[in-house]
Amino acid sequence: MMAIHGSSVCFAAETPRLVDYSLDRFNKAPDLVNTELDRMNKSPVLVDTALDRFNKTSNQVDTELDRFNKTPEIVDTRLDRLNKAPVFVNTELDRFNKTPQLIDTELDRLNKAIELVDIELDRFNKKFDLVDTELD
Repeated sequence: MMAIHGSSVCFAAETPRLVDYSLDRFNKAPDLVNTELDRMNKSPVLVDTALDRFNKTSNQVDTELDRFNKTPEIVDTRLDRLNKAPVFVNTELDRFNKTPQLIDTELDRLNKAIELVDIELDRFNKKFDLVDTELD
């Protein structure tokens, strides 16, 4: 017995195999449908995960933008410090330039103190001269 199945010619002995094969495919179809349904049901979770990642990425971008926007303030602060540095240097130079004047003033005071000590020594020595003169 010969059967025509589609475009191929099948003999009667082979027909049960084709039927079994077709039944297997048909029986597996619900499993495939279930698998596809599982995939479709998991898709929202994957979409949610992707959205969470996207939102976290947006947060990271916002954080980086905040850092970038704060950078000019930091640069301005550094520039202010840099601009104030010459003022500090000038102040220290002024102090250094005034130091010789202070040294001269202190030397003058020291010289006057030495003169006062010399005057006092002269007086003290004159007292002994007077005592020696009276004893003679």
